Amino acid sequence: MSLEYRRATVSFEQVHDLQKRNGLDASTTAAWHEWVFQNNPYGPAGFYCAFDGNRLVGTQVLLPLELQLQGRTVLSSLSNSSLIDLNYRGQGMWKQLLLLCEEGARRDGSVCIWGAPNEASMPILRDRMGWEFVAD
Repeated sequence: MSLEYRRATVSFEQVHDLQKRNGLDASTTAAWHEWVFQNNPYGPAGFYCAFDGNRLVGTQVLLPLELQLQGRTVLSSLSNSSLIDLNYRGQGMWKQLLLLCEEGARRDGSVCIWGAPNEASMPILRDRMGWEFVAD
């Protein structure tokens, strides 16, 4: 198994297929995908992906959003749409994708990455990635 990690343009069909293969609700539409990930008023989303050959097996998405911090408007990145194929979990794939996200966010001018982690992702973000939590 040779995995490739990169920022990529992925189609709705690729994401939808990954969701379905992993038993997730795949009821979103192509129009919704385009609206959220491509027509964002602050720029297109950054899709950070893991591929096994041509098959999409992991995603971590950053949505650009403006925030007000200390009285000024700054560009931030909302961590979103994390999904690792069940057959690839436990191999450090999400950490690799997060590292790519951090590099991409800095390159794109984002001052921070933020999100709403669940119980499974919080220890990884805090303990392995060193992310700071500012609110519960």
